Amino acid sequence: MQATTISRTYSPMGRAWGKPIEIAQTAYDWKPHKGRAYEKPVIVLVGPSTYSAAEDFTLAFKQSGRGLIVGEATGGSTGQPYFFQLPGGGYGWVCTKRDLFNNGTDFVGTGIYPDIEIKRSLAEMQKGRDNVLEFARQRLAAAAPTSKR
Repeated sequence: MQATTISRTYSPMGRAWGKPIEIAQTAYDWKPHKGRAYEKPVIVLVGPSTYSAAEDFTLAFKQSGRGLIVGEATGGSTGQPYFFQLPGGGYGWVCTKRDLFNNGTDFVGTGIYPDIEIKRSLAEMQKGRDNVLEFARQRLAAAAPTSKR
C-alpha cells in the first residue's frame, strides 16, 4: 500500500434521519507502469508551494524509493479544500480529507519532508539563480556515467 485517504461521507438525508456521518477510508497501491521505464537517476524538487496533486505525487515518489526529494517541506495540504465566507468579508478553507503515508504518518499540516533539505536563497534568486535546482543538476551530473569513446 502506498497511501491512504480518509474522508467523511456526508448525506443530508441521513443526517435528517439521525444517522452519523460515516468515515470512508481508501487505500491506494500505485504500481510502476508495465513496459519501458526511465532508469536514470531522478530528483524531485519540492517546497512550501508544493500542494495538491504535486503533493500526492511526492508522497508516492518518496515511498517508492525511486530517487531523491530535494528542497523544503511541501505545503501540507491535500488540495481538497472546502472554501467558505467568513463574517466581515474574509474567506476560510478547511481540508476535507486526510492523507497518510503507508505507515500511518500524516503530512497534512506539516508537509512531506525532503531527503535533502535545501532552503531557497533570496540572495541567489535576486541574482537569477536557483540554488535548489543547481544542487539537483550537480547531483545528477555526478551520477551520470561518462561516455567512453
